[in-house]
Amino acid sequence: MPKSSRRVILLGEGDTEKKVLNALGVIGLFKQFNIWEKDIFKLFPSLGGAELWLYVDTDKADNEQEFIRFANNIAILKKSRLIFKVYLQVRHLEDELARACKRCIYQGFDIAKGSSELKDKIIECRNLERKLLDLQIDKTKLWQQSHAKCDEFVKIYRSPKVVV
Repeated sequence: MPKSSRRVILLGEGDTEKKVLNALGVIGLFKQFNIWEKDIFKLFPSLGGAELWLYVDTDKADNEQEFIRFANNIAILKKSRLIFKVYLQVRHLEDELARACKRCIYQGFDIAKGSSELKDKIIECRNLERKLLDLQIDKTKLWQQSHAKCDEFVKIYRSPKVVV
């Protein structure tokens, strides 16, 4: 997983991101933030020059109003002096995990494939790090999918770099 010598703030939509990032050993202070629904500049006073790592679902990219907010937030970050990286989660974090695990994540959590229960099962899991190891997660496959509409705005800030 990526490392930084600066203080890092991890921004993600909710509890699932927080739990998964912790299980993956990503070090940083997690703050819940939805870049599609909130204005990023409101966070600036609490950042104190930290590096930002944004974990962004792309499921809202087709909503024009929310996409405009996303694009505006990225534009504001580009103009700021903040260092930031964007980890695009094509659709949702659960989709990223499904692509990165060699074993079926749904079978691993004993639920039907495509089940909306996966998020709850991840949050309820007492030892998610062990569960992901059992599912043979390949961390190098996380955040590797391209998303044409979002990549147009964040391409140079993508991490890890996506080869298209």
